[in-house]
Amino acid sequence: ITLSGKVILPRDTKPKRLILVSHYTVCSNAEAPSNCFSLEGILVKLGYGLIIPDYLGYGVTADQIHPYLVMEQTARNVFDMYLAVRPWLKAVDREPEQEPICLMGYSQGGATTMAVQYLIENEYSAPEHPKYTQIHRVFAGGGPYDVKSTYERFVNTDVAGYPVAVPLVLQGMIKGNNLNIDMIDLIQERLYNNMDEWINSKRYTSSQINDFIGTYVTHEILTPKAMDQTSEDVAELYKAMTINSIISYNWEPKAAVYIMHSIDDESVPYTNATNAKSKWRYANITYNFGHYGGHVMTCLRFIYSVQTLLIEEEKEMEQYE
Repeated sequence: ITLSGKVILPRDTKPKRLILVSHYTVCSNAEAPSNCFSLEGILVKLGYGLIIPDYLGYGVTADQIHPYLVMEQTARNVFDMYLAVRPWLKAVDREPEQEPICLMGYSQGGATTMAVQYLIENEYSAPEHPKYTQIHRVFAGGGPYDVKSTYERFVNTDVAGYPVAVPLVLQGMIKGNNLNIDMIDLIQERLYNNMDEWINSKRYTSSQINDFIGTYVTHEILTPKAMDQTSEDVAELYKAMTINSIISYNWEPKAAVYIMHSIDDESVPYTNATNAKSKWRYANITYNFGHYGGHVMTCLRFIYSVQTLLIEEEKEMEQYE
């Protein structure tokens, strides 16, 4: 598979360090990193180089269905771009001044970032490995670290704060895990009949698709069968959601992590953050939870906080020197 993405570097100088960015949920291909300027790009003004891959299903693979929240595959796609970019940076004499990389992501990118950390620490952390990679710091915000818990909240509260996420999660679990389940059994007929045009065409933003769906009531999006948590199909889906929840992995992060989440998040429930904190209670993680408003506003706060933390780190290093 050939994938795409974007590399953003400081003008006429080597980057201080590389940041591998896992992007947040996008629905329109015009929003894919290779087709626009990602918000995280502001960090380049600090002298950092950014590698921002398109997920499978966007950029040059926009004609394919995106395996939404399928953690291992997406993490490998992200890390593969890093591995592809490094030889190019060397060839053009733009290798970073400092070697250990930073990982960063918000929303879907927050969970993917943690999955990338898992991948690196479990497969590429041995110095003798030909693709040996070190992690300096990790920044994750607003992530669905517990996919099953997120979906259960949509069902149990009968409220889908981010309506498009419901069909995205179902389709991602079915396609990404090769489940023998038909979407027509899970989502209401009107949405099913328009899935290819509204979602899989990649023509529309999430906001536009939410308007097309026209409701935040979960049972108006899902069929009674999908709302029934005791049904056989839902049991299979829950199994897939658990497999693709990063907190279900038998692992604790080793590199330092900063996790931010708004208690008021209407799209990715706050329970994801508390479940992550409970799971990784012994890891080197700084948690920043507060009433920061909705999901999108917290994304802006998250990027600003990463910028602030990087500036503070540089000042501490200067004082040490």
